[in-house]
Amino acid sequence: MRRPVRGIPLVVVASVVALALVGVFIRSFSAAESGGRPSAVLEVLAFVLGVWVPLFALIYACVRSRVAVVALAFCVGLSVNLVFLTHAMPAAAVTDNSSVFTFENSTTFSAPNSNMRQNYTPSGASTTCSVARASCIYSSDTFSTGQTINAGTSVADLYLTNTAPTITYRGGLAFSFDAIGCTAWRPQTAAEVAVGDVYIASCAFRGGSAVTITPPDGTWIPLTRIDNGTNLSIATFSHVVTNPSTEWGGSVNFALGSVQKGVGALSSFSGVDTTNPVDQQNGQLTASGTSHTALGVTTTAANDMLLTFHAVVGSTGSTNQWTPPAAMSERFDTASSTQGASTNLGMEGNELLLGAAGATGNQTATSAASGAGATKTIALRAATTCTVTATLKKVSPITLRASTSTTVASGTSIVMNTPAGTQQNDLMLVAIGWTGSANPTTPSGWQPITLATFDAPTLQLITYRRNAGSSEPASYTWTFGGTVGIVGWEGSYIGADMSSVQDVLAGNQFTSGTTHATGSLTTTQANDLIWAVYALNVVATFSTPAGMAAQGTVSGTGPTLAIFDASQPTIGTVGPKTNTSSVAGTGVNSMPSFKSGAGSVTTLGSATTTLGSVGSPTLQSVSISTSGTTFGDGDRLQLVVDGASSCNGSLSYDGAAQPSRLTVATTVPEGVVGLLLLAPALPIGLRCWKRRRP
Repeated sequence: MRRPVRGIPLVVVASVVALALVGVFIRSFSAAESGGRPSAVLEVLAFVLGVWVPLFALIYACVRSRVAVVALAFCVGLSVNLVFLTHAMPAAAVTDNSSVFTFENSTTFSAPNSNMRQNYTPSGASTTCSVARASCIYSSDTFSTGQTINAGTSVADLYLTNTAPTITYRGGLAFSFDAIGCTAWRPQTAAEVAVGDVYIASCAFRGGSAVTITPPDGTWIPLTRIDNGTNLSIATFSHVVTNPSTEWGGSVNFALGSVQKGVGALSSFSGVDTTNPVDQQNGQLTASGTSHTALGVTTTAANDMLLTFHAVVGSTGSTNQWTPPAAMSERFDTASSTQGASTNLGMEGNELLLGAAGATGNQTATSAASGAGATKTIALRAATTCTVTATLKKVSPITLRASTSTTVASGTSIVMNTPAGTQQNDLMLVAIGWTGSANPTTPSGWQPITLATFDAPTLQLITYRRNAGSSEPASYTWTFGGTVGIVGWEGSYIGADMSSVQDVLAGNQFTSGTTHATGSLTTTQANDLIWAVYALNVVATFSTPAGMAAQGTVSGTGPTLAIFDASQPTIGTVGPKTNTSSVAGTGVNSMPSFKSGAGSVTTLGSATTTLGSVGSPTLQSVSISTSGTTFGDGDRLQLVVDGASSCNGSLSYDGAAQPSRLTVATTVPEGVVGLLLLAPALPIGLRCWKRRRP
């Protein structure tokens, strides 16, 4: 018999409950579909298990007064829906609805980075990426506008090895001065610097103990200073690199209390213990003459690097005036060379990689000039641990908003329509190819990037850029000084650094036949836009260069233009970029790069793990406190695994035994958390209702 519930027909109660469950169900699928629509079979199965089974159980409970069944029914229905909600994770592909990104040995998502692929299970043997002074970078596929990840804790499961490193001399420069400061030049390229490198700066100067010296900042730690009366001093400092992006190029200045002559040098080392770089140090004054001995030390650890510095007054002013200690490698030999010889100074620096701990013995160098001297000995301690940093980022590459193209079979001008939706601060790029001897007049506000002429009138190519203003006209016109055949392409790009947009340019290349290769360029910052433009003097189609996207081919009755672009995630060399045309012809190409804006890379979180000696791949789980973020079209997640220079190991991934991966933070949405409270409240409410029933 169907009994009413407090006078209300049971069918009405059941209908209300069913609608509530359907509401939760619809919301869960709406969230889940942000990462790709589930299959029809899955939808039907979830609907049956998540709505109708709990509903029938609820009806049965009401009729049979089974409070436990009611609670169970509600919890089952809620659980099924919450499973969908907590897996409502990007990215854009239909099957990508997982919060787990497994590293794959492929670069299809964002070359040259390896992939982070969702719903991927590695098999077979793993591959490795070196973490010694290098970055292992993994990128997801692209997200869609409005997709999000929540604030919380992301976990990078990394299979890492580390063996005892060897201290390595990375490079150095020496420089003479006659000033109120000692100049030490840092490494001059980004590739020469890594987290955990140790700089040793040495300054030899006249004036001795009467002269003060002040380091650039508190990160430069003074070591024991050696003063030879008022004649000569050697001051040395150590510094640990923590931010490679800002610690290369240019020089650092150690301020002196007065104008002095001297020599400044900076040497860079990897594999040094960054916590306690100096194991032992010593120094002494040496008598006037040509023989100058650096005192030995007794090291406390194996594999130290022994450094000696020898300085003498009264230098001849020439370089290469020292004969280094027999067992050591000379790294610099420099002298001041102004005014009289009696006021000059010379210094050399040497290194020797040691083995077991113990006494090193003295090291004697011979100077060409005779004079009072000073020597300094430093033993650098080898690292016993390795720090690996995992950084999660959102990368928003420069992307094409829209483009237009125009052909003119024969004419004196070409009208380029402004791409639809162009907004202020878009980077507007134009490429124009033509056959003929006349040249175009540049419209106001457009800056030429490059002009390439291949034996005019056979073929010519010119490219331009412009920062989009607050209100762009519908078109721009390029007028030629004669009748020519013209093709043109214009695109508007989002996300460029409009304050200093152009980075570097590959030289124009001239080609003949069906194979067409650009020159090469080396970017100066990460996430540049690489823009490759090919012109051919015949109508043809082009293959797409490796790692690039095709953005348009424009053909007229004469020349053809082909446009390709790519995002370059890291600083480095790009090119040559080669494609093949369907028809042989005379070609010319240009490949500039453009800087991304400051907002193109957002760091969501970073954390470190410290390794001792790990001989085989061992799982290290790194918990990263991650901020939430909302994605736009084309955005990617990027995980950077970076080992300090004290590391001598690798990251293993894409193997059955070492499935390194990233699990991003996920939480139950606020609007659903409240529903959790209804599950335990339901049986209590139903019991009270039964007791009060007449």
